[in-house]
Amino acid sequence: MKAEDFDRKFDDGENIIEYLDLTKIKRSNSEEQTIAFEFPSWIIEALEQESQPRDLPL
Repeated sequence: MKAEDFDRKFDDGENIIEYLDLTKIKRSNSEEQTIAFEFPSWIIEALEQESQPRDLPL
């Protein structure tokens, strides 16, 4: 496929996945990092109340 055709498909919003070689794809900045936040207790309590009905770990 010519670059112009590829660009046109992309610009037109067409799905171009089938034209890409994803065998060696890498996600940049995918390293996990631990960070710490300090919040007032009322914010923690509000977060806990919001997370419980949704079964979200806090």
